[in-house]
Amino acid sequence: HAKTILVYRLDRQFEKFTVTPGLQHGTGDSGNVAVTVSADGKTLFENQAFTSQTQQGPLNLDVSGCQQLTLTVDFGQQQNVGDRFVWGAPQLIRASPQGLAVSKK
Repeated sequence: HAKTILVYRLDRQFEKFTVTPGLQHGTGDSGNVAVTVSADGKTLFENQAFTSQTQQGPLNLDVSGCQQLTLTVDFGQQQNVGDRFVWGAPQLIRASPQGLAVSKK
């Protein structure tokens, strides 16, 4: 629900954050939220008017070298009416250890 702030400690151990953001199925036309993904205070993704009509594909965000990831869902134009947001299939992709070769077979 809006207003929600989720904070995750990354400790510079991840390269990518992938997610498919959207409003919960069945929200109807009333859902309207402001969405921000940031890492170490730098905005990686932002949509201040995310609605059920927003056609947002998967995000593939670079979090290399970041200490902290913050996911924010805030009230939109309708305040807290239908603001059920979903961070679909979230994944943090771990950084590969330095110095190790990755072989492809």
